Amino acid sequence: MSEFKCPHCDNPINDEEALNCLYCGLGLERDTGFLSRLRYPGPRIIVLMIIMFIIISFILLIIW
Repeated sequence: MSEFKCPHCDNPINDEEALNCLYCGLGLERDTGFLSRLRYPGPRIIVLMIIMFIIISFILLIIW
């Protein structure tokens, strides 16, 4: 298990999926790349994936 330190208060965070510090409550500034968006999907990403799935399904329906 990896230990992560809060960039604001330098307290250790043992929870790998925590987004906020347990001590100061500020964000842990996790990576904001494509892979972290898939690992920590927000409502916006989920809605965009659903919309893209509907559009692709509709296009395939028209083609066939």
